[in-house]
Amino acid sequence: MSGSIDLIVEQYHRALDEVVKGDPAPKKELISRRDDVSLANPLGPPVRGGENAKYAANP
Repeated sequence: MSGSIDLIVEQYHRALDEVVKGDPAPKKELISRRDDVSLANPLGPPVRGGENAKYAANP
């Protein structure tokens, strides 16, 4: 199980590296698209739902 978590953490770190370079796409790929997802982005209000989370994830 820790191998799966390690892989997810590695993917997230690579995605954040791309965000710093101005490309939010890899981070958006890691966000759930399900209707029951919530995103509490520190740069905006919390949102619910996959579509809302996708748009709120913009840096």
